[in-house]
Amino acid sequence: MPQNNVNRYISFEGTNCEEKSSQIIGWVKQYTEKPPRPSAWSDYFRDKLESSLALGQDELFIICSQMNNVRSLFEEYEDTEALTLLEQVEEDCC
Repeated sequence: MPQNNVNRYISFEGTNCEEKSSQIIGWVKQYTEKPPRPSAWSDYFRDKLESSLALGQDELFIICSQMNNVRSLFEEYEDTEALTLLEQVEEDCC
């Protein structure tokens, strides 16, 4: 039975999940487009973001399904701010 126009994130109301996920995707793009140093994650996320967005997956879905990989990327660059926000999104939104 198709469900049109269903907001699957209604239970996240007031948690700013979409805003936080957008910020995290911004950091991922920054690290893949202009990495501070070479990383195997650059190609991985460049391809993953392109294919996920082409499939119509939203940013929160991408982050939740790629949580461990995103964490590894942020750990590689020792980005504590990004790791803190990622942890919040994992606990509150995924």
